[in-house]
Formats: sequence, structure tokens, C-alpha cells
Amino acid sequence: MKFSDVAEKEYQKTLEEPDKSSSADRYFRPNQIDNNQEIEFIFLEEDPLEYWQAFGENVSDGKALPFRFPITDQPPSNEEILTAMGGAYTRSKCQFDNEKLGLKKNVSDSPATHCYVWPIFNLDKNCIQIFEVSQPSISKQIIKETGLKKYRKGVGLDSVFSCTLHKLIDGFTKYTFNIIDREEDEDKDAKIADEWEDAKKAGFDIDQLVLGGDPFNPEGDS
Repeated sequence: MKFSDVAEKEYQKTLEEPDKSSSADRYFRPNQIDNNQEIEFIFLEEDPLEYWQAFGENVSDGKALPFRFPITDQPPSNEEILTAMGGAYTRSKCQFDNEKLGLKKNVSDSPATHCYVWPIFNLDKNCIQIFEVSQPSISKQIIKETGLKKYRKGVGLDSVFSCTLHKLIDGFTKYTFNIIDREEDEDKDAKIADEWEDAKKAGFDIDQLVLGGDPFNPEGDS
């Protein structure tokens, strides 16, 4: 096959830069971290988007889909969740027993969870991602650590800090969140700031997660 010089240049560019259009690259979820792996990242915005999230399974192919609801004092009722699913989905079942909540694996409907979401820059993947936390053990650590007096000026992009999340499986899964001194690199910090500004100019809107859209493509352009 023979391609134009323009095509060859575009191809070389894709080899040099990460593919940021991939759905897998756009989202950073703790359960995707490998055992005994630590991910380092920078909060691009420090105030999280919060919402209730419940999962449904497509009645045709069984594929799971998250259904999100604006944060309120109480999680959405079963009726509200089923209404949102519109008959095309059924409630996902619990994956584990929970005696405290009276939930049974593969029997009880999986309850709606309180999620916290931030745009971050993943320093390991070198790209902007959406960091979604649904595990209370992680959100509690983030709230506690970022609330310490020494971080009162913030831990975001304009600070001198980055954050890490470590995952360890040893009978049960344990996550450890830490705030660390960021490696000094003015050029890299400037590059991250430019990428974040470009994303915002392109319309990045994290609120689309609750509105049913794509934060990276709120207009739905192909």
C-alpha cells in the first residue's frame, strides 16, 4: 500500500502521542489498577462532581450501563432507578454478600453508590482522564488527607503536589491514597496546563456524566 506524505506524518504523530480517544484511556477507575501497582496523578480540579450511580444490564445482550442521578441526601429510590432504565435494562445484582446491609450475592439488587469524580492528569499514562471513586475507603482517605492544614492552599495543578493511589490484594483489596511532593519540571507542568486549557476550550464538561453525555465531547460530534 502507498500513502501520501500527509498520511505518513499523521501516522508517525499517533506513534509519538498517546491515543486519547480510547474510552479505556479516558477513565481512571481504582479497580482497574493491577495488584501492587501505584498510579501517580494531578488533580486538575479540586472540587469533585458528586452523584448517585446504579448499574443496569441490557435485557438484550446483558451489557452493563451506569445510570447517574444528581446528589441528594438520600439515594434514588428503586422506582426512580427503574424509570431511568426505561424497561430496556434490569437492575444489576450484588457481586458480594453484605450481611450488614442484608444484601445477597446474585440475588439482591446492587444499591446505588455515592460517587466522586475529578478530572486528573495521569502522570503514568501522560494524559487527561476522569477519576471516578465509588469506594468509601478511598473517598474517606481523600477527604481526610486533603483536609489537613498543610494542604490548605490546595493540591491541584497550581500546587507543588501530586497524588498517588496504590492497590494491594492480600485476602482483600486495600487502596492507599497519598499526597506527595511533585517532581520539579516546569516544562512538563506548563505542558499539562496547556493540555488542560485546550481540553476546556474544546468544551470539556464533566457535568455531562450526570446529563448523559460525554465530558470530552459534550456536543456529541463524531
